Amino acid sequence: PQVGEETKYWALLQMTNGTSHLSNLQINATLPTYVKWTGKSSVSIGNDLSFDPLTRQISWTLNRLPANFTAGIYFEISLTPDISMLNTNPQMLKNIYLSVHDSFLDLDINKNLGNLDNSLKTDSIGKTKGSQIINF
Repeated sequence: PQVGEETKYWALLQMTNGTSHLSNLQINATLPTYVKWTGKSSVSIGNDLSFDPLTRQISWTLNRLPANFTAGIYFEISLTPDISMLNTNPQMLKNIYLSVHDSFLDLDINKNLGNLDNSLKTDSIGKTKGSQIINF
C-alpha cells in the first residue's frame, strides 16, 4: 500500500464446525474510520452481510450450521493510507466477535477474535507482496 493510493482487500472469515450442530451464529466486526466498505460481499450459506455506516459494524447471522460444515463470509474493503500510517500495518477489522449456540452441549459460546491488520499473515501469496505503508 502506498500513501495516498487506494488498496482494496478481500476479507475472508470462515468457520469450520466440528461434530455438533450450531445455531444462532453471529459474527460482527467493526471497520476503523480510515477503512472503506465497498459494498461487495458474498456468503457461502445463509443471510447476506449487513453494514451499518453509523456504527461501522459488519454483521452476519446464520440460524443453523450443520455438523462437519464450513461457512464463510467474504467482503471487500479498501484503504487509502495517509502519511501518518507510513511504515505501519494498519488495523483493517476491529473487535471481530463470534457468538453461537452449541446444540449438543446446550452451551452458548461467545468469543472475541481480536483485530485483523493488513499484514496478510495467513495469505500465502499476499504475505510476500509487502504490507507496510510506503511513500514514493
